[in-house]
Amino acid sequence: METVAEKKIGNKTLKLFYDTDTENPRGEDSCKLGTMLYLKNRSYTLGDKEATEDEMNVIRKHGALEQVNELLEGKRPKRYVYLDVHAYIHGGVSLTTARPGDGNPGYPYTCQWDSLRCGIIYMSYTQVKKTFGDTSPDSIEKAMQAMAAEVKVFCQWLSGQCYGYVLEDENGNETDSCWGYIGDSDEVLEMLAKEVAE
Repeated sequence: METVAEKKIGNKTLKLFYDTDTENPRGEDSCKLGTMLYLKNRSYTLGDKEATEDEMNVIRKHGALEQVNELLEGKRPKRYVYLDVHAYIHGGVSLTTARPGDGNPGYPYTCQWDSLRCGIIYMSYTQVKKTFGDTSPDSIEKAMQAMAAEVKVFCQWLSGQCYGYVLEDENGNETDSCWGYIGDSDEVLEMLAKEVAE
């Protein structure tokens, strides 16, 4: 195993390694707030549930997929907050979010051939209220930030930014280890160094 980074902490050495077995942060057992719908594209699964463009437009305009029949019957559906999810796919996958009405939401990435709007991530107002206490503009903003963070973590997982660490004593003996960290390697190393130092 090749060391990604290491840091001396007193008489111990913290070594960071790639973790190829980190669980999908969008998996069934994960703690996620938003639901990520994606358009089928090539061989990538870029979210929680595959959907058509028409189904995503229903959420953008009216509410969740489960509310389609209510819309057809003229009933008022539940309200939802969402972000568009965009992908750049060229030898790898990069994801980002865009808020409805943000500038040119078609291409937050600059390459028109390898980038596309690949889906949306959404939360119901019921979920926003349950998580953040109400549906005020401040809570809606927190929900949007949380969903953007979920997409960022999913992107990091897709791109292999997954790590584990081994802590060694002055003689090179392993004293501790843990795996399953997702994020920028420098940020993960600094976070772990603070935890080890405490």
